[in-house]
Amino acid sequence: MTRVEGKNSFLRHYLAHLHCQTFCYSISLEMLFDSVRLLTYYLKYWFIPDF
Repeated sequence: MTRVEGKNSFLRHYLAHLHCQTFCYSISLEMLFDSVRLLTYYLKYWFIPDF
């Protein structure tokens, strides 16, 4: 498994709407970026901020 494939697999694991075998897609590109940012924040600090 290449490094890129590993990172993609990791993201698909934590963000269900990125899973390739489903038809669930994010409503907007902005929402997708926000979801990835929230995931990376959580994985870095193990805390979800209250907005």
